[in-house]
Amino acid sequence: MPRISILMAVYNGGGYLGSAIDSILRQSEERFEFLIVDDGSTDDSVATVERFKDSRIRLIRHDTNQGLAASLNTGLAEARGEYIARLDADDIALPDRLAKQADYLDRHPEIGLLGSNVISIDAEGCRVDQSDYPRSPLAVRWTSLLQNPFIHSTVMIRRRILEKNALRYDPRLMTTQDYDLWLRCLGHADAANLAEPTVLFRVHGASISGRRSDIQRRNTIALIGTAIEQRFGAEIVSGADRCAIFDAIFAGRREAKASGVDRVVAAHRYYDLLDAFLAQEPDGYGSECRRRACTRVAQMVLFPAMPKGGLGLWRRSLRIDPALPLHLIRLAAFRIAQRMKAGQPVELSMASVGS
Repeated sequence: MPRISILMAVYNGGGYLGSAIDSILRQSEERFEFLIVDDGSTDDSVATVERFKDSRIRLIRHDTNQGLAASLNTGLAEARGEYIARLDADDIALPDRLAKQADYLDRHPEIGLLGSNVISIDAEGCRVDQSDYPRSPLAVRWTSLLQNPFIHSTVMIRRRILEKNALRYDPRLMTTQDYDLWLRCLGHADAANLAEPTVLFRVHGASISGRRSDIQRRNTIALIGTAIEQRFGAEIVSGADRCAIFDAIFAGRREAKASGVDRVVAAHRYYDLLDAFLAQEPDGYGSECRRRACTRVAQMVLFPAMPKGGLGLWRRSLRIDPALPLHLIRLAAFRIAQRMKAGQPVELSMASVGS
């Protein structure tokens, strides 16, 4: 019986597929099965898979294209490992990815779902940036109220959670299938992210997020409403406020301006939600939540130019997280370091924080 089932869905994988497969076959952890579901590809994806002569690969073929969620569900039905790990067909797993995540789950039985940070690369494989996703279980739950707390290609999950609770991807969703599934998984187990990157995450125009951004925004906002209602037992944030918070704090300045959102007002609503969330956690383990929320507001609202009403928002931010200036300095240093690693020009200003 394999320890880990790696699940990959492929539809016209093109020139990236071979590198993605090779990155799994080179893992330091060798006790796995590699389920590759070809979703009716019309290019040479099947031939690419068949060139790899490795008994751990199990190729499953759909005669017609059924979509990502249906393909992943096909793979889940065939998986036999204790853990299930995802990888997209255009990403690359770092050599110790499976070993590090499986070891963490072995040592933390209370964690049912584990992701990690990533190093973003462009279409040519050049380094672009490094992510900073929530690490602690509480920070993951806070983040999940307003955005996806995981990068899909980094997730490893205990198979028994999916089987015991009959959890699968929703094939009705064209995007955000993973965010929807993680929200349902969080109803049954805690989750976390490793601080270190385990995947090279490819950012290019053919990705789903690039092709279906409008649909993704609409689905995300709907899932935000579901997540908040599940957490609080009521819809404590109106639909209009959910849209405003998403556009102002997560989508970016351009989207907020285009939709006429008052970013300062939206940031206060965001902080109101944080207050309500932390009020449910009397033990006070919310430092990462406070840091991430206040840093996000500083990135997306307060810098580089202080908006009208920004001074009051800055004061509230400091009350929530008195160490915010230090966190911003550390973030600016991190961003500068990432740009230097990527060979990008460095701007020595507070704009470096929000870019």
